[in-house]
Amino acid sequence: MRCAYLDERVEESTAEVAAANEGADTGVALDNLVTFQLAPQLNGYDGARGTQLYRELLDRLRGSAGVTSSALAAVPILSGSEWDNRTAVEGHKAADGEDMQAYMNALSPEYFKTMRIPILEGRDFTLADVKKDPRLAIVNKRFATHFFGGESAVGRHLGQGGGPNPKLDIEIIGVVDDSLYEGPRQGVRRQGARPSTCERRWDLRRRSR
Repeated sequence: MRCAYLDERVEESTAEVAAANEGADTGVALDNLVTFQLAPQLNGYDGARGTQLYRELLDRLRGSAGVTSSALAAVPILSGSEWDNRTAVEGHKAADGEDMQAYMNALSPEYFKTMRIPILEGRDFTLADVKKDPRLAIVNKRFATHFFGGESAVGRHLGQGGGPNPKLDIEIIGVVDDSLYEGPRQGVRRQGARPSTCERRWDLRRRSR
């Protein structure tokens, strides 16, 4: 891997993100943060080999001098990208025409630590959570407050997609503080995240001292 080439692209990309969001309260720390994207399938990696590559890369990054944490995200935040999904929520009956969209991401363990997004309740994802079809989620404060008010969101269940009787088989294990998803213009979205290290394309984040 030509790390120097990746680092050159990353620093330019991070500077662009910081400039685009200058003066905005993004909810994440952009200082000392390096990002870059990889798509191993373009070099012939299948799902299993791609997953192994990502895990080895994270291990190497976390063991590098000066690196405090590293993580993966399927959707690069603050870039205008989005992955929204209609979401059913335990105990909430959607009204006619109600917006039930949540802005989703697939994340590796330590993503919130790397982005310095506080965990307000519950816990982060662990490697044990990363399975072929994990039934776990972490939501942000905006999501939890909207659907559960002052009650705890941890232990509640979600479902994906529409229909009159959605299957609520995704358990909320944590709530994190609010942060921007697309950018300042769109404001804070209701967000949900699932654990994964097997997406076809990843945005890698590395924080140094």
